[in-house]
Amino acid sequence: MKLRTNKNSIRLRLSQKEVASFQQYGSIEECVNFSDQNSDCLRYSLIQADHEQISVTFINNHIRVYVPLSIASQWFADDQIGFDARILLKGEDYLYVLVEKDYQCLVDRPNEDESNNFPNPNATKC
Repeated sequence: MKLRTNKNSIRLRLSQKEVASFQQYGSIEECVNFSDQNSDCLRYSLIQADHEQISVTFINNHIRVYVPLSIASQWFADDQIGFDARILLKGEDYLYVLVEKDYQCLVDRPNEDESNNFPNPNATKC
């Protein structure tokens, strides 16, 4: 699962195996290690939850994105690329959250293993 951050936005991209695991187990988690100390790990998780809306917490170096069961179920059932939400923080500040299926790139990238990414629907147009 890839994590991308940019200002007040986060994006998670999941491969085919990761989507299947998320569907089967209800959650998926990754960790980015910054040293050999366990405490120097940034964890991020995608979790199916009995919530009304997408929500996010950040506690003890762990980003948790909670996805309502209804949104997750629909995402598994069709060709929908992803889903998103704008979460009000305070005043007029928002956190934008985007979760997507990770598609193969149309241009070869030698250092990327895309063997488990979703086939790109635009590949037939090339």
